[in-house]
Amino acid sequence: MDNYWNRKKTISRRTLLGTGAATAVGAAALAIGCGGDDDDAPGNGSTTPGTDNGGANGAPSGQLTIAIDVIPPTLDPHRTSGGGYFPYNWEPFEGLLGRDDDGAIVAGLAESFEYSEDLTQLTLTLRSDVTFHNGDPFTSEDVPFSLERLRTPDFKMAYAPNFARIERVETPDPQTVVFHSSEPFPELHQYLDSYFFVVPKKHLLSAGGEESFSTSPIGTGPLKVTRYATDSVIEFEAFDGYWGTKSQTAKVSLRSLPEASTRIAGLQAGELDVIWGLQPQFFDQVKNNSDFELVFSPAARVRFAMLNLRGQGNPAYSDPRVREALNVAISREQIAKVVFGGAARPAGWFAPKGVVGHKESEPYPYDPERAKELLAQAGFADGLEIDPIGYWNVDPEAMYNGMIADWAKVGIKSTNGPLGADFTDVLRSHTVPMIATQSQNVAFDGASDLIRWLHSEGGYSISDGSLDEEIDRAAAAGGAERETALQSVFERVYREFLVIPIVESDNVFAYRKDRVKAWPQIQGWPYPRNYGRIAKA
Repeated sequence: MDNYWNRKKTISRRTLLGTGAATAVGAAALAIGCGGDDDDAPGNGSTTPGTDNGGANGAPSGQLTIAIDVIPPTLDPHRTSGGGYFPYNWEPFEGLLGRDDDGAIVAGLAESFEYSEDLTQLTLTLRSDVTFHNGDPFTSEDVPFSLERLRTPDFKMAYAPNFARIERVETPDPQTVVFHSSEPFPELHQYLDSYFFVVPKKHLLSAGGEESFSTSPIGTGPLKVTRYATDSVIEFEAFDGYWGTKSQTAKVSLRSLPEASTRIAGLQAGELDVIWGLQPQFFDQVKNNSDFELVFSPAARVRFAMLNLRGQGNPAYSDPRVREALNVAISREQIAKVVFGGAARPAGWFAPKGVVGHKESEPYPYDPERAKELLAQAGFADGLEIDPIGYWNVDPEAMYNGMIADWAKVGIKSTNGPLGADFTDVLRSHTVPMIATQSQNVAFDGASDLIRWLHSEGGYSISDGSLDEEIDRAAAAGGAERETALQSVFERVYREFLVIPIVESDNVFAYRKDRVKAWPQIQGWPYPRNYGRIAKA
């Protein structure tokens, strides 16, 4: 697979759209079908219209069974606590825009878009040939309805704060939508791929529409939900009326198998075709079997810890010397090697590779002696006891055990504190003394992470607000200024040790070679996606 992270990318209009830098003043427009410009042509497997390349005869055929961690409590894309729901939302639902295999923005339910000169308006022209799974036509009226629904406070949609700048939405005709923002919003188009799932207004307002939507959702995507069993399985079938490139597979089943050993056994027995998420202790078992293929796919993902600077954490966190000590006491190389089996790299910059705002930087060096000196300078020569690391149960506990062991070597005492099933609700309280989680940036734009984690009004923030003005200015920057503006905020995060980045980790999956030829991945995309594009052997 072509390595997006190491190759030099050709600068083209499509590339600029993909990185967000194309929101130049005047008209950063995307238009599909401008013949003759290869750079602007959709990449292989994009969500743009194309010929039906389903089964061998042009129709979807066969079935695939994929093992996943857990079945979510709802399939409603607007009642989601975080990006972990994307593996279940993406196939039945779509955004207004899509991405090609390079991660560049391409047409989706909207055929084109254009910004106003002051970047406060975004006008999209919608496709006219799209229907929902129940046969209702998709029109512009579904767009403002979807926006207001995802911003419903009781739904606790994780990405609702990213749309706070939108004041109103105009729908002058069935194929036109105009977003009006309170201030420049140059990265809005980046959010319209996966943060903005479109739902059917007519159906949801009908009798019983809302009540059934969590288990029997209706979207416009290439696969429709045919079974949802909260204890074990989700089943999709190819949607015959899909407007774009149809699914190659007629039926896709997602099975909940939390135990990695059970997944391996299912793969060996032929009960599973693909397993997503594999622990390092099983890598050799897969690699040494010629019947299986093991894939490491780079992801725009940073695993990190963050200290509560709002007063609920240890007061020592306010001292930059303590924050630096916490960072340089960690052996990131060892964690990447032992915990992730090499499917990770030490992280330094909070915006990972592939995200606008990223800059090549060295991870904080492993220097326990420096950590001891810093603690002594801060008045903790005899050691420091800090808060437990609050993390989600499904995260690798070994990573946090490694951090705790490293900290103990320099006199810092901490423990693990898994936050349980209500992890995201606890995060939204903004009171956790120290959190450890991962940021998976599906917008490929650094403003998303800055707003969510480091702005005082961010959905999961435990920051003190000292970065608010800088984040607001950077988020409003457009054109060539955007990357530099975002980098300046991340530079301060890096320089003041406001985040404890640990590693950037890969997606890891495996499949049976007799069943699957390849699973095309969007470069940098951190979640399972494109089930319908899996090429069968």
